[in-house]
Amino acid sequence: MQAWRTIRGLRSARAFGAWLRQIAVNVWLRHHRGSEKFTSLEETYEPTNVPAIHESMDLDTALSALHPGARLCLVLSYHEGMTHSEIAAATQMPVGTVKSNILRATARCRELLSAYRSPA
Repeated sequence: MQAWRTIRGLRSARAFGAWLRQIAVNVWLRHHRGSEKFTSLEETYEPTNVPAIHESMDLDTALSALHPGARLCLVLSYHEGMTHSEIAAATQMPVGTVKSNILRATARCRELLSAYRSPA
């Protein structure tokens, strides 16, 4: 709905993808800012409803177990292909925090998805 309401503000058709992505990030941030600040992952985040780690666990489940700020940085980096500075600008986080979130989220996903590793 937000994109539909602000489509007249789009200056160039070539910028549509980046414009729409920025709207999505802003809406997501607004939604989650009410409950917690995205500053860093220094404090341990352990969700209460994480299913037991087993062979059928998939990437979506692993991503859902991450801290929301870390998940956002990881998805913007790996799925959207954004640079650290682009993510920092979009999320209004310091670049160091973005890097830290991506590093920790990647390590946590590796840990959660370790059952998929082929035996060595």
